[in-house]
Amino acid sequence: MKNSIQNLLLLSVLFIGIKAHSQSFTISDTLIEDSLYVNGYFDEMVTLKNNTSNDMVIKYRIIENSIDTANWVILFCTYPTCLTFIPESGRTDTITANKEVLIANLGIDAGSTPKNCNLKIEFFDVSDSTVRDTLEFVMIASSTDKNPMEPSSISDLSSASQFKVYPNPISNQFSIEFKDADYSWKLVDAFGRTIREADLSESKELVEIDSSNLPSGMYLLGINTADGASYQKRIIKP
Repeated sequence: MKNSIQNLLLLSVLFIGIKAHSQSFTISDTLIEDSLYVNGYFDEMVTLKNNTSNDMVIKYRIIENSIDTANWVILFCTYPTCLTFIPESGRTDTITANKEVLIANLGIDAGSTPKNCNLKIEFFDVSDSTVRDTLEFVMIASSTDKNPMEPSSISDLSSASQFKVYPNPISNQFSIEFKDADYSWKLVDAFGRTIREADLSESKELVEIDSSNLPSGMYLLGINTADGASYQKRIIKP
């Protein structure tokens, strides 16, 4: 009887230890499903929380990848960098105690050729590889977006012949060309924070925007014209 109680107590301690150990980090989602549509854009992000009082480095590896990386525009971000391709593996910068970071941001522009595909990523703690979690993005080909990010009254900037935004992806500077109309513009980051903006009184035919100090990532450029039309364009900085 005494041995049985001791064994139960030992098992309970081991269970509690394993449970606490497995929760040293958590990710906000393990499965994301969304449509990948013609001339549209897939854009999803997941965060990771360091639940410990110690610094942490997370390593990742790609388990499955059926994304058409040869023909589509890709943006793949992990803390704190963004790439225009999907590497087989990598590691984050140090994630400080109790901090939450953007661990995965996947952006895909499939143009006129969307198709079903997926990306599965495994994350683990570099200091203890037994602490792991898996994230999967599932993209479903569609001619329309099942969960549109923008109102239908907002058009993609690519459809506006009077506008040009270049280069994209950007590096230290990018330009907006706009002919024959007054407009305001705003650049926001992936978290919706305004980075730069200008109102109608400052509109010019050519605006050159310094982006040298912008972190790698995805940005949204919104343009509103004096006659009420609205346009948006995703800007990528690798």
